[in-house]
Amino acid sequence: MFKIAHRGSTLKTYISNGETHYLKFPENSLLSYLNAIEDKFDMIEADIQYTKDNILIMFHDNYIQSQKINNLTYQDILKINNDIITLDTFCNEVLPFIKVIFDIKGNKKTAELLVRFLENNDISLKNAYFSSFNRYHLEILNEYDSNLTLGVIYDGTLVDKEKLLLIQLFNIKFVSIWWENLEDSEIDFYRQKNIKVFTWTNKTYKDYRYINKKVDGIISDYLF
Repeated sequence: MFKIAHRGSTLKTYISNGETHYLKFPENSLLSYLNAIEDKFDMIEADIQYTKDNILIMFHDNYIQSQKINNLTYQDILKINNDIITLDTFCNEVLPFIKVIFDIKGNKKTAELLVRFLENNDISLKNAYFSSFNRYHLEILNEYDSNLTLGVIYDGTLVDKEKLLLIQLFNIKFVSIWWENLEDSEIDFYRQKNIKVFTWTNKTYKDYRYINKKVDGIISDYLF
């Protein structure tokens, strides 16, 4: 079962002079990603957004300090939070060293810019998984390259006809499902189709006790 670092690994523990110390890294920062590699997570889940000047960045929320990310340039954003890195930096500093589930955020322009980025850069995608709640993202990426490892994110439960339609439309290779809604029947269905099942988000040790361990990977805020 894959241990998947949710937006990187944000907590660093070390011992100095016999005392335990803690460092807290911002989520989706370069330090959190590098810490996940050092902590020997199997994968990282990382978020992609785009800025006003069409730069793809690693960031989860649609807003930063009440301002929409898409209405700010990357330089504007750095003035607010200089821990936010570009996808270009991520692909150079992180992607070659660990498997990554990219969670594509926002409207379909994010996927369009991602396709442009992939066309213009010579990047190995052997470690790359691409996922989204937004079906337009999956459609755009699948039309660009049907060999990409694509996955759909959802909560709730889908009927089998819906699952089959998603598989057929987007050639999905994995699903990512909210753990409280994950039924054995969902896992069994996808397992029969040779599709990996990941679940999100393991936030506490209490959550971990209840998460279905039949899954292929758990997206987690800590190393379990």
